[in-house]
Amino acid sequence: MSIFCWHVIGEVARATQRPELLPLLQRTDVKEAIDAHDIAVHLFCEPSRLAAARRLLDIACGLGLLQQLPDPGAQGAKRCSYSLTELGRDALQRKEVFVPEYACWRLWASDDTLLECPVLLVEPFEEPRARQDVRSKEHPTHEKIPAWLNQALRKTITPLGNKEALRIELLEKNLQPQKTKATLVATWDVDHSGLQLHGNLDGTPIDTPSSAPPLTAQAVWQGLLQSAGLVDDWDDQALALKRSFDTSSDAERNSLRADLRVPAPQLAKLGRFDDLRIARVALTPRSHDDAQRWAQWRLLEHVNHYASSERFKTWTTQAYESFLSFELSAPRRKDLAEQTWQQRENSRATTLWHLVAAEDWGL
Repeated sequence: MSIFCWHVIGEVARATQRPELLPLLQRTDVKEAIDAHDIAVHLFCEPSRLAAARRLLDIACGLGLLQQLPDPGAQGAKRCSYSLTELGRDALQRKEVFVPEYACWRLWASDDTLLECPVLLVEPFEEPRARQDVRSKEHPTHEKIPAWLNQALRKTITPLGNKEALRIELLEKNLQPQKTKATLVATWDVDHSGLQLHGNLDGTPIDTPSSAPPLTAQAVWQGLLQSAGLVDDWDDQALALKRSFDTSSDAERNSLRADLRVPAPQLAKLGRFDDLRIARVALTPRSHDDAQRWAQWRLLEHVNHYASSERFKTWTTQAYESFLSFELSAPRRKDLAEQTWQQRENSRATTLWHLVAAEDWGL
């Protein structure tokens, strides 16, 4: 996965415990609208503590947890009313409050579409002193905030490296790119709808599950077939890949399975993946003629002893049972023995002997 690292000045709010604010939020949730007098009476149990109540309300407003309601004009500034914001409701549910900090940050992110959130890690960064900056030979470069990163601002997110909720409320216009050592690999288990991320962000290990893309296994399979150029070779009814007899290997003819290799598969809206090997994909003959040759080849492979009538019947059933949809006609032992004798230069000696001898002796 592609990884970006920047130094940036901005405001990041990290979740923290603020037990003095939770009763205030709970009271506001019950009442829908509160004022300083209500807080002084019901939380402080002292009507005279209006100044402390206003101070608590101001703190909650400053953190974006409460919003001031339009003043009807009758009471003036002394009886301002407040209600919960969406951020306040979120804090009440989480039992945590996001406290913003305006500072310099090191921000790691990825534009990979597999990720639910592009932000990987946010950590405080101490800016170098001016003297150290002057000594630096390289002039710092700056980049604009990319659109994909902008979409993560002012939302509650849980970066993989932080493992705790935070909100990026503001980033200054210019990002300063950094050269760092970082690797991140995503492994997508389509069958079990799991996505595992593991790697290292300049010393910070990453090994955590993430939300998998909302795609069905069938949709992913169709995308892989398209990447491999095999859409027309897939049989939806048989749930198998069509294969001609001549292009199949002995192992594939025996097992009716093949390992499918898809170099750098690409899925719509999810980008490109590493080379993929899909083990034991089901095979089916491409045509009726392929099925006939395939079944007879499997029958001859079963002939490893004298082909008595009983054994030959069992071997025929085993060889042809995988091709019932093709309605094939199985050869008689006599006909197969004659055919094998006529093609004896290309036949296994033991197979030829077990067939011809059994027919001649009437086993």
